[in-house]
Amino acid sequence: MNRIVFVDGLASDVSNAIASPLGLRSGVGAFEVFRTHERRLPTVHLHLERLSRSLLAMNIACDLARIRRDVEGAVARIAGDARVDVRVERTESGVHDTVIATAYSATECVPTASAASVRGRRVTTPGHKVLAYGAHGDALAEARARGCDDALLIDEDGLVREAATANVFAVSGRTLLTAPDGVLAGITRRLVLELASSVNLTVAYKALALSDLFASDAVFLTSSVRGIALVNSIDGTATGAPDATRVAHRIARALNAHLRQR
Repeated sequence: MNRIVFVDGLASDVSNAIASPLGLRSGVGAFEVFRTHERRLPTVHLHLERLSRSLLAMNIACDLARIRRDVEGAVARIAGDARVDVRVERTESGVHDTVIATAYSATECVPTASAASVRGRRVTTPGHKVLAYGAHGDALAEARARGCDDALLIDEDGLVREAATANVFAVSGRTLLTAPDGVLAGITRRLVLELASSVNLTVAYKALALSDLFASDAVFLTSSVRGIALVNSIDGTATGAPDATRVAHRIARALNAHLRQR
């Protein structure tokens, strides 16, 4: 099967897997998105821990142990690897959770992405993935209308905080740069930071401007579905040194090896 859905612990059809307008409008809920690796779930506990923190911030209680069983049961029914979407929301009728596993074609290749800078977008819930994702969704829509894959969110100080759907990194020489705070505590971001020394990179936390990204040897995005995505242009201008692809591949290989061993 290509898609499996559980709603409140019960197998359901696709029509029941649509987020309620209340949850999306008012943000009374949280979500996680990740994927399997060789049909395994090496990071599921990290995602559910973050989901728990996000829900706690909104005073929403749920059965995380049962949600994990639903995740495991859903991916077991998918023939290969799967993308997993988990959502918990509070509506007029109570708290409801949805788990969706969708067949996903994994690849060892590092994808490339074009990015558009979108200004005036404030990260309103740093550290949490809440259903009120309007600012990020609007930024992504604007970027795609401009022919780009993702949006770099530029704050009022002209600094790049994160992308609409990912965390942002830059590599300059042997230094791995990323924003110090005010960004989503990305699971893949966390793993990349932990693995930096294994690929001879030193981590430095820095508030990054667009000029920093253009001056760097490589710019890449991290997310739990895409893994590492090399940014090849920002606002139509090419980014990265000639060996940017090699740098991104080195980090991606370390990440994939780590996930296979977990």
